[in-house]
Amino acid sequence: MTLHGTTSRIFLLALLLMSAAPFTAHADGPDYGVPRYWLLPWACGEEHLVTWDWDDHWANGRVRGLAIDFRLATGTPVLAPAAGMAYFRTDTSARASNLGNYVDLYIGECWLIRLAHLRDAQSGSRKVLAGEQIGISGSSGASAPHLHLEILVKRFNAWWDRPDLSQITDLFGHSLDDLREGNWVANDTCPGAPALGGDPIVEPQTVPLGEPVIIAVPIRNTAWTPLAFEAVQITATGPAGQEIRGETRGIWRLDGTAQVAVRVALWPSQAGTWQLGRVACISGAQRYELPSGGTFEVLDSPLQVVGLGIPPTAKTGQNLSITVKVQNTGYQDILADDLEIRGIQPDGKPFIARLWGPAWINAGATSQFTLTSELVAAAIGTWRLMEIGYIKEGHLFTLGQVQGQTVVSGASPSVEELRASSSPGRITVILRLKNDGSEPFTPDSIEVWGWKPDGVESFHTQTAGAIVVPPERTVVITLGIETNDVAGNWQIAEVGYWLGGAFYSLEVDVLPEVWVR
Repeated sequence: MTLHGTTSRIFLLALLLMSAAPFTAHADGPDYGVPRYWLLPWACGEEHLVTWDWDDHWANGRVRGLAIDFRLATGTPVLAPAAGMAYFRTDTSARASNLGNYVDLYIGECWLIRLAHLRDAQSGSRKVLAGEQIGISGSSGASAPHLHLEILVKRFNAWWDRPDLSQITDLFGHSLDDLREGNWVANDTCPGAPALGGDPIVEPQTVPLGEPVIIAVPIRNTAWTPLAFEAVQITATGPAGQEIRGETRGIWRLDGTAQVAVRVALWPSQAGTWQLGRVACISGAQRYELPSGGTFEVLDSPLQVVGLGIPPTAKTGQNLSITVKVQNTGYQDILADDLEIRGIQPDGKPFIARLWGPAWINAGATSQFTLTSELVAAAIGTWRLMEIGYIKEGHLFTLGQVQGQTVVSGASPSVEELRASSSPGRITVILRLKNDGSEPFTPDSIEVWGWKPDGVESFHTQTAGAIVVPPERTVVITLGIETNDVAGNWQIAEVGYWLGGAFYSLEVDVLPEVWVR
C-alpha cells in the first residue's frame, strides 16, 4: 500500500469518526438555553397541528436542520420567533416541492430559523423584533397550505447544520415530545409585557431652570419570554398644570424577568415642584402605559426681568415693540437662543413677541433687548402681556408672569362674505369687506388669488383704484378673472390686501370653488 493510499484512508476514517461523534457545543458555539425562550410564529393563544415532525423529515432526507411542519390556513399571520436579522427569499428550484417564499431569521451568531411556504414573495432584509409580523402563511412551493419551520445551528463557526437534540430541553416553551406529529401546539409563550421595576429615579432631585432633569426609568420584563422595545417616554406636570414629555429611543432586549434602567431627559419649563406622571414603553405597534410617581424641584433661574416697556398705544398695521431689561444674578454668563413674550389679543387669540435672535447676558450684568411681535397688529382694542421666557436648545423656559398692555387703534378690515360665480370666459368674485376699526381703511389694493384646474398654475386679480372703507362700514368689491375657457374646478386660495409694499392676508371662513364648463 502506498503512503498516499494510507493517508487517504486515515483522512476518510477521521471524517467518519467526526460524522459519527455527537455534536456538542464548544466554547464559542450555540447556547442551547436560547431556544426555550423563542416564540411560536403565530399569534398568542392560537394552536396549530403538527403534520410532520423532525424524525420523518430526516428519515426522508428532505432537510438539513430540525424541521417541523404545522397546518396553518392560508392568510395566517406569521410572526418572528425572536429578535434578529430577517432575509426574505424565494426558492425557484425545479424540485416537486421547494421552500417557495421563505424567511431566514438569523438570531445572534449561531442560530437560524427558516419559515417557508409563505404566501407572498418578499425581498431584501431588515432587523425584526420578537413577535413582529414577517409574513403570511400560504402554500408557495408546496401542494397544500402549511408552515415549514426549520432550525439550524452554525457548526464549527463554518457551516449551518442540524442542532444536537440531546442538548435541547425545551423548544418554544414546549418539550420536544409536545412537537410530535399529530399534536396540537398552542402558543403559550407570548411576548413579555413590561412593568416598572420601581419608582423612577430623578438625577438630581433639584436643578436650576434651564437645565435638564435625568430620569432613570426601571423597566422590568414580567414574563419568562424575551421582551424587546424601542422607546421609553415619561411625562411630568408642572406647578401651573403644564405637562412636558421626554423620550429616549433605542433597541432594548430583555430576557425573561430581566430589568434595565433607561435614562430619559426632561426639560422643565418653569420653577417649582414637578410631579412625575405616566411612563410609556413602546414595542412595535404596542404601547404600554405604566403609572409612576415621584417629584423633583426646579429652582428659579438666575435670569430676572427687572424692566418692561410697552407703548401705551399702537396703530393697526404695525408690529408691536416691547423693551425688556434682564439681569443675570448668577456667576456664569448665559446665552439664550431667543427671548419670548406671550400675550393675548383683544379677541382672545394668543400672540408672541421675540428678539428673533440670540441673547447674551453676562454674569452679574443687566442687558436690554427689544422684542417685536410676530404679526402686525390687526385687532383693535387692548393687547395684554402675560408671560416672559427664553428659548434654549429648542425648549422654552418661563421666567415669570408680566403685566403690561397697549391699546391698538386704527383700521380693522374683515371679510363678511366671499362669493364667486362663472359665466362664459369669466369668473366674478364678490367681496363684502367690513372695517371694524376706529379709522378709515385705505389699502393700496385688494387681491384674490388661487389655483387653476391643473393645480399647478395660479391665477390672481386685484383692484385698480383707491379704496376707502369708513369706520364701522361695509363696502362691496367686485373682481373679475378671465378663464380663457379653461374648464374644470377653479379654487380660490387666499384673499388679502397690499399696504405700504407688504401683503396682509384676510381671514375667510369658506374659500369658494368655481366650476368652469
